[in-house]
Order: sequence, then structure tokens, then C-alpha cells
Amino acid sequence: MDWFCFVDVDGNGGVSIDADLLTRLARFPVHLDLDIYGMEHDDR
Repeated sequence: MDWFCFVDVDGNGGVSIDADLLTRLARFPVHLDLDIYGMEHDDR
């Protein structure tokens, strides 16, 4: 399984996964790898 999700956040904030979804995902024999990068924006 390959799951990709891109999120662009301005200011404070981020991504959250609630406990119910984490519990459901834990039933699958997969490895979860989070690769997170900060994005810089040009305000001009």
C-alpha cells in the first residue's frame, strides 16, 4: 500500500490524525513513515 498526502499550512498549525483513525490503521500490517517539510512562501 502506498499512501501519499500533501498538506500546505500557513502559520501555526499542522496535521493531526485522531485516535480512532490510528486504531483502525493499526489493524493493517503496514509501516507508517511521516516525511514532513516546512514550506517557505514568497509574500510578494
